[in-house]
Amino acid sequence: MKTKTFNCSQDAAAYLALAVSQDLKEQIQSYERATWILPGGSSIKPFYPYFARLSLPWKRISIGLSDERCV
Repeated sequence: MKTKTFNCSQDAAAYLALAVSQDLKEQIQSYERATWILPGGSSIKPFYPYFARLSLPWKRISIGLSDERCV
């Protein structure tokens, strides 16, 4: 695994949004659909505004929720 360092949480959130977006696009290209499991908690909150701005084919993406306390 390659380690990345960020100057602030906003930079990390922007990077994560682009990385997840790319992964979802690759899933759609390969399988015509994608699945995204969203974590709960407050540490992921800065990510959502960045992700919401991305243009994705939402009708082809299934979204589920996870809770690390119930794994």
